[in-house]
Amino acid sequence: PSLFRLGKIYNQHLNEPENSVKSLQRLIDNYPINENVPEAHYMIYLISKGKDSSRMEVHKNILLEKYPHTIYAKMILNPNYLAESKLLNKQIMARYKVAYNAYLLKNYHEADSLFTLIQTDYPDSEFEPKIELVKTIIKARVGQKEDYRAGLQTYTEEYKSGAYHDYAQQLM
Repeated sequence: PSLFRLGKIYNQHLNEPENSVKSLQRLIDNYPINENVPEAHYMIYLISKGKDSSRMEVHKNILLEKYPHTIYAKMILNPNYLAESKLLNKQIMARYKVAYNAYLLKNYHEADSLFTLIQTDYPDSEFEPKIELVKTIIKARVGQKEDYRAGLQTYTEEYKSGAYHDYAQQLM
């Protein structure tokens, strides 16, 4: 909600970090399942760094324990995460293009193998939902209709939102 935007404005535009923390903490307390809560914790963590070590540790621990797969937890654990991630994504994208070209050329078994290798070499990459959906579609292309239907069902249960989820639902 607007508490998140207000917290960002206080911090980034008005240089009022304590008012930012108050707004962000209200968001966390009043709307604990809001999608901005992890980022709010991270902002409080950053604001508190070097100023309030106990508050910093509280928000750091919350991110690491409750939101370990978020970019914010990853940036706490590895300050170079964004730069490394960008480089890694370039590598994954190059391999993805090769695998997808095999798919487009109807070399489905080769494409499936290449996508599986990407998943093995780069588990939990941001490409995972996309790769998993293409692999599911490959099942239909090679005549595994029941596996395809089950795969789409599993996919929509595992990836509950986003463009690929919506597309998978259309395919069902």
